[in-house]
Amino acid sequence: MVYILPWSCFGVDRRVMDVDHTNIYENVRLAIGEPNRVVLSTLVSQFKYFGFQEIINTDSLDEIKAAVTNDMVDLIICDEGLKGDFCTFMSDIRHHRIGHNPFMITVATTDGLTADKMKVLADSGIDDLVAKPLSVGKLLARLEYITTSRKPFVVTTGYTGPDRRGSNAPRDGKQDIDRIDVPNPLVYLTKKKQGRGEAAAAIAQAAELINEHKMERHSFQLGFLIDRILPLYKEDRADEVDPKDLTNLVYVSQDISNRLKGTRFSDASDLCRSMTDLALKIEETPLNPAPKDLSLLQQLSMAIQMAFKTAHGDTTSIDQIVKALKAQKLITTKAS
Repeated sequence: MVYILPWSCFGVDRRVMDVDHTNIYENVRLAIGEPNRVVLSTLVSQFKYFGFQEIINTDSLDEIKAAVTNDMVDLIICDEGLKGDFCTFMSDIRHHRIGHNPFMITVATTDGLTADKMKVLADSGIDDLVAKPLSVGKLLARLEYITTSRKPFVVTTGYTGPDRRGSNAPRDGKQDIDRIDVPNPLVYLTKKKQGRGEAAAAIAQAAELINEHKMERHSFQLGFLIDRILPLYKEDRADEVDPKDLTNLVYVSQDISNRLKGTRFSDASDLCRSMTDLALKIEETPLNPAPKDLSLLQQLSMAIQMAFKTAHGDTTSIDQIVKALKAQKLITTKAS
């Protein structure tokens, strides 16, 4: 039996429904993920009333992923408990591993929270979290807040998303991390003088900036990991080297390489490729790496950090660094 629920069950006052509205959301493409089909149907009806015209409604996370991949979504409101890895999906959006817009608005809904779940959701880079039972009035209020007061983004090796720090000041022992204002689709698409073209241009420009920040954070992370790993090898404590550090070393160097193409750092590709090859080699024989490989590990890390600094105006060029290492036969040219 299907039950027709009154508007009041979703936090919408009947008087609000009678008020004329301006359809400011008519250009915003919305994807709603909700396992309860009755709730889903009612949400869709109400969002349409408030001006949304393009709405993907589903109980499948895969369907939302496909829509993101095909650039069909500006705003996601989704139950974090849908079958599949919701948090990885959100993180992939923010890290620009899926879709064309790492800055789309993402709102998670949930019917139960623990401290651990809240941390994982926050770490995925979502904009907001709304507890059930759902209220269209509550959701619209959150969207209005995000439209006017979206948090700047921060970029670290493992996180890209809204800055949730209480202060911009770095903690003791931590590097200062810039706050970056990113395009807000709800601003571009609800303003009469702006639209999808302007949004696309702003997204492309900001994505390039975020990509550069990510590579720079990675270059610092390489140094941090190597500073953890090398002393243990030098003190014959290879069995104490954390396998996760070696795995992260491979990941970070590979991710830098994947992000380099078409950027002003592209001349560092040989350095990063050599670092990836070396990290993989050490990971394969973690208890007995070759001494020359350990020496090269530190040299490459220093060269990569210097290479990123040169792109900001230092006198030594990336090309000179690469040539010096090649002259010593410490790195090779890119394979054809």
